[in-house]
Parts: sequence; C-alpha cells; structure tokens
Amino acid sequence: MSQIYDAAASGHLDQAQQMITQVLADHPNSAKAHYVQAELYAKEGKISLARAELATAVQYDIGVAIVVFDNSAFGNVRRDQQRTFGRVIGSDLENPDFVGLGESFGVPSRKVGSPAALERELRTAFGGRGPTLLVVPVERDTEASPWDLIIRDGR
Repeated sequence: MSQIYDAAASGHLDQAQQMITQVLADHPNSAKAHYVQAELYAKEGKISLARAELATAVQYDIGVAIVVFDNSAFGNVRRDQQRTFGRVIGSDLENPDFVGLGESFGVPSRKVGSPAALERELRTAFGGRGPTLLVVPVERDTEASPWDLIIRDGR
C-alpha cells in the first residue's frame, strides 16, 4: 500500500488508481484497499476521468465503495490557481448527475447528505457485493486534502 500512497501523494493518481484496482482484483475483501479506493475517488474531477474503472468494477464485481465529494470543480487545480495567480480558469465544472452515471452502469448509487448517512451507506456498501457509488455534495472552495491523514510518519 505504501507504493500506492507514494504515487498518490506525488500527484500520480492514475498510477495509484491502476495499482489499487489490481490490489482489489487480487484481494476483493481487503477493507484497507477499499478505503484507499474511496480516497482516490474523493474528487469528482477524478471520477469524471475514471468511467473505465467504474465499468471494470462492474464487470468483475469488485466490492468497492466509490465516494464522490462533489464540489463542482477540479478542487486541487482551483485551489492552486487561486493561491498562485489570484484567479481561476477552467477549473469550475458542470458535472453530470453522478447518481445517474452510477445507475447507468447498474451500480447502486446514492446522494448522501450527512456524515452519519455516509457512515451508514459505507457500512452497507462494504457488506454487499459489487461496487457502490456515493455522492456527497460539498460547497465549492471547501477543499480538504485526505493525504495528511492517510500518510503519517513516512508511511
């Protein structure tokens, strides 16, 4: 898992995604792998680029909970543009209906409105078979990075 964390932390999310997809295919019951998968899909910009991975999870019945924190932006890009240039260009998004996207693949998909509901839906997802897509609407500019919580003490 440390290689996956390293790849993600250094900005190579596609490489990290390929590695975690392989881990999940080899170890479909790995709770830690499912958690990392959820973190990698934490930005809706990434899920927009990851439809092939969603199709693969459906095809191989991979039990993964995909959590989309929908802030209608490429959040990292937007934050960096604002900090560096004092303005944003091309980082605000018109998103698809992510619940509808998941359902179009036959994936159980739900919009989640609270931390308690997210916890409940994650528990349900991890207890089931195949992928689940959860969408958490968040306000734009409420950027929070999970990596300092995931990568600690050089792990």
